[in-house]
Amino acid sequence: MAARGKRRRERGGLLRSEPCGYPYWVEYLERGRNLDFQAVDAVSGKRAGAAVRAAIARGITAGR
Repeated sequence: MAARGKRRRERGGLLRSEPCGYPYWVEYLERGRNLDFQAVDAVSGKRAGAAVRAAIARGITAGR
């Protein structure tokens, strides 16, 4: 908004932070000798972005 000449809105402080869950459909794909996956937002049906895919990948590989 600053680029359009408007002032930024002031936001209040963070009251608390808690882990939460959000539904994603995860499809595993076999590509040659490698496994890959696609993640789709289960609410909107849109494909997950890079940050969400990275978080899911960390969660999948954390148990190794």
